[in-house]
Amino acid sequence: MKKPNGKQGTSLGPVHNLEQFLQPDWWRRIFNSMYLKTDSDVVEDQSITSFEADLFTKVLNLSTDDVILDLACGQGRHALELARRGFKMFTGLTAPIT
Repeated sequence: MKKPNGKQGTSLGPVHNLEQFLQPDWWRRIFNSMYLKTDSDVVEDQSITSFEADLFTKVLNLSTDDVILDLACGQGRHALELARRGFKMFTGLTAPIT
């Protein structure tokens, strides 16, 4: 993989269990206190994430072969849930709140 500066980079991919490479609270270092006050309640509630993933995979008729782009993915809870469900091709993009 080439980096924007033209140098060769490395990749872990494909990663079958992304969570094994992350500390459980990694997102706390990226998002500020306002994010934690407004959205952190859903981070620790797997039932909310599971419900949302059920809903959008049904509404969008997604299969594990689809390529998914998750804009404003936050801490990636939906991407992690999709990976647990066998989805392999997704990208999540977010920007830290400043």
